Amino acid sequence: MTRLRDNLAQLGMRFVGEMLDREDVDESSSPANVLTDYDSIRLAEALGVVNATGALRLRHALELITHFASGETEEQLGHIDAVQTVRACVQYLLGSEDIRASVDFSEFRERLLTESIQSDDGAFERLRASPVFFVRTTLRTLLAAVKSEHGARLEHALNNLVTALPIVWDPLPETDRWSVGMAYSEASAFGNEEAMTALKRGLIRVRGFDYVPEDLRSRTFKKAAQAVMAAHHGWNNFYNEPGPTRYLSGLGTTIPPAALAECMQAYLSVYLGNRYGVSWDAASVSLDVLKGVPESRWQYYLEKMLVVDDEVLRKLTQSRPVGRFCELADELGLANKVNGSSDIFALLQAAEKRNTVRVQSRAEKLLQNMGSAAGS
Repeated sequence: MTRLRDNLAQLGMRFVGEMLDREDVDESSSPANVLTDYDSIRLAEALGVVNATGALRLRHALELITHFASGETEEQLGHIDAVQTVRACVQYLLGSEDIRASVDFSEFRERLLTESIQSDDGAFERLRASPVFFVRTTLRTLLAAVKSEHGARLEHALNNLVTALPIVWDPLPETDRWSVGMAYSEASAFGNEEAMTALKRGLIRVRGFDYVPEDLRSRTFKKAAQAVMAAHHGWNNFYNEPGPTRYLSGLGTTIPPAALAECMQAYLSVYLGNRYGVSWDAASVSLDVLKGVPESRWQYYLEKMLVVDDEVLRKLTQSRPVGRFCELADELGLANKVNGSSDIFALLQAAEKRNTVRVQSRAEKLLQNMGSAAGS
């Protein structure tokens, strides 16, 4: 994992921060302090450094090590599991070459800040066919530059943002559309006329003003949700989850639309748990919140966001989490909250019937569709 973190850091820590949507990361940040084991595996898969099978095996190995290291079991890690863990590390990490595939994108990222690129430029043409991950990272690069750059680099970033928005808008997940609206709101609040004018031009071109939040509460909710997920994927997660989950729930019962994806992912992840079980104190808090989510917000999340929520979808391919999801879907009547002809409706309908095998199959199909859309 140390080698993988160092490998990812070769792309630049600011770039890594943009991929993680972490504003606190800059070039001086330490990879060991920024990249958790889970984040490292996720980014390696998104960048094509590790294929989907490798990422699956590495995640399973990480869950095994985390579970047995937590001290919550009297059993020991078995010989077969140990060998499979070592094999996965050697095959997919120690035996792999350094990052090569992302060099071109890293160079394109630098162009975004050093020249104003025309819409018919080959770089933007390639972006149209790029994995969604790189589309999202392009946007995050430009939005981060709006906040941190000055002079010519800021001017180039703003020009390229206006040019890029119509290109990236259609495949862009709802979460990232909200980030554009939030950037406009922040520019307005801080009196940044240059950034506000450019963002306004871009949003007008894509009719995106519906994504401008009324206030900046969303940032507080998003950071709290990120803390929940950090605890969920960290060591001794069952013990550490309740604190940040209670803090997130204490921010208010009305989740800002711009933070809905992060908050729903956090609550559902804690409630569903992992293949080893759940943190019961955190799960009960999450369930109370999920019961209070308005139907319109449930519909919005299920139809617009769940299809790109790889975190929750992966849980629905695992035996214990999928069983808890079926209980939740039945209790809350989730199938009644979505369009009756969608893939999500079929998944929820199977969940309400407690057909875990069918739910797992539907979730795997949605994950495969995400991979196809990302060019993998």
